[in-house]
Amino acid sequence: MTPIILSTLNARFIHSALGLRYLYANLQDLQKHASIFEFTIDSRPIDIAEKLLKLQPRIIGFGVYIWNIEQTTYVVALLKKLSPDTVLKVLETADRTLAGKTAPAHGLTLMEVFYPER
Repeated sequence: MTPIILSTLNARFIHSALGLRYLYANLQDLQKHASIFEFTIDSRPIDIAEKLLKLQPRIIGFGVYIWNIEQTTYVVALLKKLSPDTVLKVLETADRTLAGKTAPAHGLTLMEVFYPER
């Protein structure tokens, strides 16, 4: 059993969802109850739903981006139908104030970007 699942659908397996890792890093005491599961947008929604529900989560949080909104919506609809007691949270980055009080960032900070000269 994995009580808290942080998940997303990446464009490809070579991509990693940094937002999920930041959330995981800031879970503090809840971190031991959480896991990250990543899929690709090419995965069948029913396969994703079955894999996640097999873990018997209490909460599933999804990272949603412009490239995965449609597929994630299908997965969320299936999860609601198959397991109505599972709490589904769609994690959006547009308005952080909706999350209430948040822990300070204790991770990487982008200080400067260098572009190669052409």
